[in-house]
Amino acid sequence: MSDSTRRTRWLVLLVLLAGCGTAGSPVFPTTSTPTVEPARASRWQPRTPLPQVMMSDEEKQRVRLEQLADQAKAAGLENPVMPDLVRWIYPEEIGSTIVPCLNDKGFLVTANASGTGYSGDISGGQDKAAALAQWQCAAMYSLDPRVTIPATSAQMGIAYDYVVQFLVPCLAKQGYTNLEVPSREVFLANDGYMEDFPKGDETLCPFNPPTNAVLGEVLP
Repeated sequence: MSDSTRRTRWLVLLVLLAGCGTAGSPVFPTTSTPTVEPARASRWQPRTPLPQVMMSDEEKQRVRLEQLADQAKAAGLENPVMPDLVRWIYPEEIGSTIVPCLNDKGFLVTANASGTGYSGDISGGQDKAAALAQWQCAAMYSLDPRVTIPATSAQMGIAYDYVVQFLVPCLAKQGYTNLEVPSREVFLANDGYMEDFPKGDETLCPFNPPTNAVLGEVLP
């Protein structure tokens, strides 16, 4: 999505960690911001929770293996050894799982403000090693496959509620004004895209609602 359109998509923007770019080229974003846990945002819950999204362990593993195979092929990795799954993660846990995993493998990356991505520099000649490291870490800490399936209209409705109930007031406290949010109908019709919406401090005001809210998992 180009900067010129200045469009923001709500819900989870999934980037398969080793599946983008040219074959053999690792996917390291170009900007970094130290991560801070957005405690208030992570505790937000809809007033009317969704039914919990269910998927069997067998189906999760099937989707995981298919996605990892696609990522390996896109990265030019030939038959890499499959690591065991340590645990499923949500996108906002990438900073606390994938980043330390890559650091342990010798790649100094830093989580972004929302914890949903990372950035870092790699030295020349390390492209293949970095691609393999990203793939291995994505295999060890795989995104919960329930967040990789298309969002339902009910889930998009949760995203809209998050924008209205949490994000807009949060941005207003940062000094943003004239925060125009479309109607729920327009928001859903445009798959959550909104033109010219400001990007504030994501340590305080993450763009996306907590994944547990989108999946219908009520916090204790």
